Amino acid sequence: MVFAIAAHCLIDFDLHFTAVVFLLLLCGSGGKCRQISLPRRPVLVAGTALALMFGYFAAAYYMDFTGRAKAAYTMFPADLSLAENYLQTFSTVEQAEPMADRIIQMSPLSMVAWDCKFGAAARRADLPAMVEAKYNYLRLNRYRGEVYEEFTALLENACAQGSQEELSRYLTVTENVIQQLEEVNRTTSPLAYRIVDKPQLGFSGEILERLHQRKERLQDP
Repeated sequence: MVFAIAAHCLIDFDLHFTAVVFLLLLCGSGGKCRQISLPRRPVLVAGTALALMFGYFAAAYYMDFTGRAKAAYTMFPADLSLAENYLQTFSTVEQAEPMADRIIQMSPLSMVAWDCKFGAAARRADLPAMVEAKYNYLRLNRYRGEVYEEFTALLENACAQGSQEELSRYLTVTENVIQQLEEVNRTTSPLAYRIVDKPQLGFSGEILERLHQRKERLQDP
C-alpha cells in the first residue's frame, strides 16, 4: 500500500484527493489501539443508507455508459455531463432547445448547450439570438481562431440588419470580445509556446482590426 500511495503522489503531489490522505494515515506507526464499541443498529442503518445512495448514483452513470442517456438524466438531472449527453440524443435542434435552456440555467458554461442554442436560432434566422449564443460559445473557447472568425463574420452581418436596440447590444458584445482577445494576447505565458500544442494566435491581429472597425461604426452610426 505504501508503494501504491508513493506512486500516486507522483501525479497527485499535493494529495488533492482526501481519500488518499486517509489511506496514508492507515500506514502510520502502530501501537496500542483502543476499540470503540458502536451501537449495531445505527451503524447498520447508516451503512445501508450510504450503500443505497452510492448504488443509486452508480446506476445513473451505468445507464449513461450503456447508452440510456434519458434514463440517466432522469435519475440525476443535476449532473452536467449527463444532461449534455441527453441533449445530444435529440434528432433536431428544435427538439433539443428546451433541454439546452435547462442546461444553461443550471450552468452557463456548457459549450454543447450554447452550440445547440446557436443552431436553433440559425434555423429561425434569428440574428440577435445567434449573436448571443455565438458570443457565449466564444467566451468558452478563448483560444480558437475559427470561432473568432465565425463570430466576427456573424456580427458584421447582424449589424447590417439590426435595429437601434440590437446595435446597442452588439456594441457591448463587440467591446467584450475585443477585451477578451486582448487579454488572451496579454496573459498568455511565453512558456505556452514551448509545448507541443502551442496556442495559435496569429489570427488575432486581423480579427482585432475588424472588431475595432465595427466598434467605431457602431459608436458613430
